[in-house]
Amino acid sequence: MFGGYGESFEPASESDDDSGDDVSDTGSGTQDDLDMGYTELEGVDGSVSSLTFDNAGSKATGEFAAILGDADASALEESLGSSATERSVDVGDGRVTASATWESIN
Repeated sequence: MFGGYGESFEPASESDDDSGDDVSDTGSGTQDDLDMGYTELEGVDGSVSSLTFDNAGSKATGEFAAILGDADASALEESLGSSATERSVDVGDGRVTASATWESIN
């Protein structure tokens, strides 16, 4: 499970505190090593997601929710879970929720 909220999930200012309380803190106090690479999430004010695997490892289920902020809602709607076997995406009232299931091909 992963989540974040606020100023584009930017880490706290660099300090001597190495408590690890900042999710994006990679030990150096910066976000340099945390490359999201998923441009559709740019502008999201906050999000939470999870990925769960079944006991056999043949099926995975992903859940995602976000406060849209300045994000492109249609781009998120098109891309969330797009590679899944089954998916549902709901966009409205400044929020997006998605659920997807992936199954391995034997």
